[in-house]
Amino acid sequence: MSPDPNIFDGLVYNENSATELLRNLMWFGAFRRPLLTLLFSNECAEKIEFANIETQRSLGKFGRPDIVVDNDEIFAILEIKVKKWCPPTDSQPAGYLNALRDKKHSRKGWLAFLIPKGWDYEQALREELESYAQDYTINVRKTPVYWEDVLEIIKSNNLQDLNPFFGEFYRLLIAWYGSTPIDFSEKERIMLFPTEAPTFIEAINKLGKLIDEVCAKNGTFRVSRSRENTLWPDEYIYTFEDEQRQDVFFFGMSTRFWKKKGIPLCFGVNNIWPAPVQAAFHGSCKNTMPFEDYTVGWVSEETLALKNPVEEILKQLAPILSAIANARRGSTAEQ
Repeated sequence: MSPDPNIFDGLVYNENSATELLRNLMWFGAFRRPLLTLLFSNECAEKIEFANIETQRSLGKFGRPDIVVDNDEIFAILEIKVKKWCPPTDSQPAGYLNALRDKKHSRKGWLAFLIPKGWDYEQALREELESYAQDYTINVRKTPVYWEDVLEIIKSNNLQDLNPFFGEFYRLLIAWYGSTPIDFSEKERIMLFPTEAPTFIEAINKLGKLIDEVCAKNGTFRVSRSRENTLWPDEYIYTFEDEQRQDVFFFGMSTRFWKKKGIPLCFGVNNIWPAPVQAAFHGSCKNTMPFEDYTVGWVSEETLALKNPVEEILKQLAPILSAIANARRGSTAEQ
């Protein structure tokens, strides 16, 4: 769930679901043409209809791109990344370039990448694209397009006000990529790690925003939020759900844990949840402790001291969430 809920909550939360939504929104020419112009060229965009755009088409040994554009004049590949730490596969870009070269016809080939700013592998991708010799049959965009540029297309064409679908998509992208860094001052960090409940309201508000952003950007699971309608809730927790809507992970603030351990942010699993989930958590989280009916990990004060701790927390949680997701897929397949 994004901090500002919209109709795509629970539906669009990772690379595949974002790809499907992006493709479906290209049904609207007012969005499709400027986006394809940005990704490829104006001449290319004018020759592409919605029916020419496919998602997740297998190219055999060359890989499975997120989006393929295929018509009598153009064969184009678009690879999408939505999380800053998500690595490329062996096909990205080598396999895709070979797929474009493999086409024995006069159609023009195109290759582009759509990524968030600060993608961990951007520099390596740029260097690899630069290393390929120029091929007159292939146009390679060696500078990736950013999701922030997609936001600008929507804004500059006023699509968010003209169409409710783009309004919701715009708010979703703002939640993912438009937030400002959340940094804690030294005094605020002191307030967040006491032996008794803190009273500094600004620090608490920032803590809530941080929890919202981490859970909105987890990119693996659907999430649902639980918060009491009081000035100081007993907990501010997001519960992560698998495809069967079973609880598999939680993240947020528990006043009980905070008071006893002096740590405001925790995450973990309930001891009554499925054994594969518990095993995956224990195997992927380095530091844990038992607390009430849970096994708990935590976010350190050093992490909150960073300029923008959201990204570091997401990096810490990524292998844990991946292990839990794999465990759930495995246990579901055996049933």
